[in-house]
Amino acid sequence: MKKPLPKIQENIDELEQMLKTEKNKHKRDRIHALYLIKSEQAKTRIQIAKMLSVNRITVGKWLIIYEKQGLSKLLTINTKPNRKLSIPSDILAQLEQKLKQPEGFKSYKEIQQWLSDEFSLNIHYRTVNGIVRNRLKAKLKVGRKSHVKKTNKSV
Repeated sequence: MKKPLPKIQENIDELEQMLKTEKNKHKRDRIHALYLIKSEQAKTRIQIAKMLSVNRITVGKWLIIYEKQGLSKLLTINTKPNRKLSIPSDILAQLEQKLKQPEGFKSYKEIQQWLSDEFSLNIHYRTVNGIVRNRLKAKLKVGRKSHVKKTNKSV
């Protein structure tokens, strides 16, 4: 049994303006779903899901939130700002110091191994990569391969 799409309270111009100004992709997708319903470009949750490249269940959840709690609640993206880091702060400081040294690390695997050997921390590669690149804003010290010129042998 198909559940009918909710009636959208905002007009098309408002939704269009919100789409143009919203920078957050997650919020923009939610506004776009409402726009597709209001402009009658989509008649079902499945059509909306295909157009936005998301799961139909996700679209259904968005529409339930919109129906029950309105647009402001729909555009509230839940995050976990107080989540603990995988690497304790004292170890993170040591890692940062090591990254600043000229020899540094050659790969994220090497950092992963160092954390495992020195501190018995088993941290996923992606987590190490994210912490080093995003939180510490560091880059690995990897030398570039240089081109070796061949000497021209004349006969």
